[in-house]
Parts: sequence; structure tokens; C-alpha cells
Amino acid sequence: MSVKADVSRPSQVEAMRKRVLKEFDGVDILVNNAGVHHHLKSWEIEDAEWRHVLGVNLDGVFHCSRAFSQEMRANRWGRIINISSIIAFTGTDHEAHYAAKAAVVGLTKSLALELASYNITVNAIAPGWIETDMTSSITPEEKKKALELIPLRRMGQPEDIAHVATFLASEKASFITGQTIHVNGGSPALITRSSRPKRTSVAVSSDSRASSRILPFRPIDRRGGGQCNSSGMSLDYSRVSPSSS
Repeated sequence: MSVKADVSRPSQVEAMRKRVLKEFDGVDILVNNAGVHHHLKSWEIEDAEWRHVLGVNLDGVFHCSRAFSQEMRANRWGRIINISSIIAFTGTDHEAHYAAKAAVVGLTKSLALELASYNITVNAIAPGWIETDMTSSITPEEKKKALELIPLRRMGQPEDIAHVATFLASEKASFITGQTIHVNGGSPALITRSSRPKRTSVAVSSDSRASSRILPFRPIDRRGGGQCNSSGMSLDYSRVSPSSS
């Protein structure tokens, strides 16, 4: 069946949910795939356009997940799959409003933690260049430049995303939640060096007397204090000394 609704409006999402439940016993798998965008610089976006893009691309994910997870929680099983974008990780010079897709990644992590105890997994897919109606307007020159950044040298197809969604919806992915799967043909913008840098620059500004010199990272001392960051390293705050100035 097909139900038309504006996912940016909670009332329409709830009406859609009730319509679906009249035809089916429940919803076990939800794919949040609705999306819109505009090729505009940040200073060219009208407030209404900004709100519309965020309303569909971010609010819609929240509204649908909140609505359809009710039956999933009652049944203690479910799959929620959110469609993000490669732009959530790389940025772009003409779609600042696509920050909504980065927010979807954060929302996915939070929903995964909230719903894990109900045996509901929540994951995201971040497509790269996919041949759809949304990308059909690009010029041959733009397509050529895009292909140069894709090691597999081809645009993705909707089926490439569908295959990953099918996997995430299956029992084979039952131990995967809170993750973002990148489907982009190996775009190097997302390939990072695995080696750990020996030094990094850190701005320390706890008070006006603090030194702002470069501080080295050192491995975490599990026996002591220190703040741990996502790289598994800790700053040696003891090396910060009052400025001589």
C-alpha cells in the first residue's frame, strides 16, 4: 500500500501510522528515506527553505521513528534504518542545510541506545553519489569530476543502497546497532590514516594564565585521572604551566 504524508508534520505521520495499522498487524522494519535538498549557498537559503529541508531530512526521521517504534517496543523486535549522506562527513560548498544529514547520524546513535533493550536495532546508511532523480540534474562535467573521486569509477545505483538496507533489516545484522554504513564506491574523502600522530596542537584556556604551547599525547594511565577522548588517548595536563608574561 502507499500512503502520502509530509513527514515534517507530526500529525500527518500519526495519521499515516494509523492508516498502516488498519491494514497490517504492525510495522517491524522502518526505513527513513524521505529527503529533499537545494543547491544553494548558505547566504542564498531563505529561512523557509532551511526549515523545510531540516523538517523533512531530520525532523521526519525523528517523527517516524517515534511513531512506528511504539509497536516495535511492544513486540520487542524491530529495525530502524535511517538514510544519511556522505555529505554528513565531508561537508559541501553548496548545501549547508545538509547538516541535517549529519544530525541524522547523531540521532541514530541515540535511538540505538534508547531502543537496544527492546531488541530494536537502529542504523544509518551514508550513500555517496547515487544515480537517482535527485542527482539527475548534474552536468556532464560535474559527473566527470565526481567519478574521478570514486575509486570504483562508477555512480552507485539505488540497488546498492537497497542491498545494505536489506542486510541491516535481517537477523544477520542483529548484533549491529548505532552504526553508519558508508556506501560510496570507496570515496577517498572518508579514508583516514590509521597511524596515530605523535604530536598535536592543543589550545588550553582554563584561565588567562595558562600556557598555549604544544602538548604531546600520552597513553591513558588507567590508574590515574585525565580526560579520555575518542582516540583512546589522554592529555597530560600536568605539563600546563602559568605563562611568564
